[in-house]
Amino acid sequence: MHRVTRVCLAALAALSAACASYDFERQDVAFRHLPETDTLELIVVSHGLLETGRESGGEVAADAEGARHVILFGWPFEFDLPDIEESLVGADPAEHPLAERAAVWLSGIEVDSAVVWSDEDGKSSLYQRLRVPHASEGLALLSELINAECVKDAEWENLPPTFDARTRELFEAHARGGVPWAAFERRGLVVRLPGSPAAAARFLAEAVEVGDEGVKALAAALTELSVADGVIELAFLPDATGWVRLTLRRKPGEDDKPLSLPESARLGAPPRDVLDLFELPRSKAVAPEDR
Repeated sequence: MHRVTRVCLAALAALSAACASYDFERQDVAFRHLPETDTLELIVVSHGLLETGRESGGEVAADAEGARHVILFGWPFEFDLPDIEESLVGADPAEHPLAERAAVWLSGIEVDSAVVWSDEDGKSSLYQRLRVPHASEGLALLSELINAECVKDAEWENLPPTFDARTRELFEAHARGGVPWAAFERRGLVVRLPGSPAAAARFLAEAVEVGDEGVKALAAALTELSVADGVIELAFLPDATGWVRLTLRRKPGEDDKPLSLPESARLGAPPRDVLDLFELPRSKAVAPEDR
C-alpha cells in the first residue's frame, strides 16, 4: 500500500484511539472562520473524561487553567503547542524548511477561555475555546508539507487501486504544482483532492468500510460534495448556528476509568455559548451569570 494511503487510513483509525494524556466518551467540536480578520475560532468540549495514566487529572486541571494544549478526536491529534514550538525552533532549515514559519504561526494560537465541571452523574467535562490568527497561513503550511512529502516519495506508479490512471496523473500534477489542499471559504472549510469520479466513489466506499467513529463524525458535518474537472471537493460549512459542528462518540472500553480531578482543580460551569451549540448533560455547577 502506498505511503499516502497508509497515512490516511492510520489517521482515520486513530481518531478513536486511547493513547493521549486523557480520553473522553464524547467530544463536541465547533469551528468558524472569520474572513475579516482571517481568524479561526475553535470550541472543543470533551465529555465523560477518562484516565489514560497517573497524570491525566493534572493535565485536565492545567488545560482548564488555559494551558496551550488541546486534544482533537483523541490520539495522535494531541497538540502541546509550547513543546511543538520548542522542537521547531533551531531546526535545520535544510531538512525542515517550513519549521521557522510553523513555529511563528503556532506561537499566535491562544486559549481564550477554558473550564472543567462535574455533571450530575459525577463525570467530568472540559471546555476549551481557542483563537487561531492567520488561519490561512496554517492551511498553506499544511499544504506545502503534504506536497513536499508526496513529491519526496514519488511512487506514482505504485499507488493503490483506488487511484486509477487519471487520478495518478492528477495527484502528481497537484503535488508537483504546489496546489493547496484546502481553503477557508464561506466561513467554513473546503477540502480539494485530485481525483476522477471513479476514484471518488471507491474512496468513499473504502471510508464507509473502515466504519470508524471519526469518519462518521466527518460525514455528518459534510455539507457539500462535488467532483468536477479532476477535483473532489468536500465542503464543511456553518449550519444555522453559524458554526461547523462535529460530534465524535467513542465506543466504550472494558478498561475505561473515569478521570479523577485533583483537589486543586477549580470547577466551573459550561459557558452560555456552549449550551446553545451542544446538548450538554445537566451540571451541578451554576453558570456565573446565573448566580
